[in-house]
Amino acid sequence: MLEKADTNLQAKVFMRAAELIDQGHCKLAPARTTEGRAVLPQSPHAVSWCLTGSLELALSELSGERLPDSQRPFLPQWIWSALVKAHGTNIHFVLWNNAPERKPEEVSALLRNAGRCVLMPV
Repeated sequence: MLEKADTNLQAKVFMRAAELIDQGHCKLAPARTTEGRAVLPQSPHAVSWCLTGSLELALSELSGERLPDSQRPFLPQWIWSALVKAHGTNIHFVLWNNAPERKPEEVSALLRNAGRCVLMPV
């Protein structure tokens, strides 16, 4: 299911990931606690997420499937394709998220744009 998600589910994953970033954004870890400790995105103690951590949690929540820890940080190809399309260039999105100048609003905007891109294929 993770590789073959329909476009409506794909869009919902991106929108949910953007909501998570709006709640809290972090860098250099998939997710963080209020104390700033790095945790997995699905941790009940997580209060902020990075770009990929938010996508991993949103995908897990909406698909009902959780990736085994041995497969982390696997994300399906359709996620990467939509991010490239939304950004306009193929960049290293983890480094982009972790850049000192990166603002949460930029990350959530990219995710929302990616969600729109999967619904409007060119």
